[in-house]
Amino acid sequence: MDDTLIELLPYMVGFAFTLFAGHYYVRAVVVEMYRLKENHDGPINASGYTSMLIGHSERIIFVVALLISQPLLIGVWLAIKAAGEWRKADHELYQIFLVGTALSLMYGVAGFLVIEHVFKNPQLILIGLLGFVLINQGLITLLERKPTPAFNSTRKTCPQCAESVKTEAKVCNHCGHAFEPTTGKVSE
Repeated sequence: MDDTLIELLPYMVGFAFTLFAGHYYVRAVVVEMYRLKENHDGPINASGYTSMLIGHSERIIFVVALLISQPLLIGVWLAIKAAGEWRKADHELYQIFLVGTALSLMYGVAGFLVIEHVFKNPQLILIGLLGFVLINQGLITLLERKPTPAFNSTRKTCPQCAESVKTEAKVCNHCGHAFEPTTGKVSE
């Protein structure tokens, strides 16, 4: 094997893990969190291409910042990203945003660790990556569980369009249906 290819192999493996495993698991967790927030059973487009590109870009930024020994770049990126989101009214969406960002950071650090240690101790990296993926799969499995009735008590279903809305809603934000003032029942 060419020496250059051997030298580049840890970088290829580390960046591939960061991008592909990071994309799969971060997206899966975020989509499940959106599904829980909206009390939605069907397919969800939680984020478009812009969010996906930002996620890929930030994971690359995290790895590169660590490779060039400039972790301050990560802090600057996180500060800029958080400053643009913190004033939004929907706190649940902000929490989903924070979880996605934290998971992206974790995958960036994991990719850096792969690059730094793939040839020094390959068994340890393999065990670490397997554990990392299993933890993320467990998180997704927990999120996929059906919500308890206590969770559903903050939502009701619109009789007009069958969309989930907050129990306190007087008008459906999907179709404009006006709820009767005395109805506080939650649909099951």
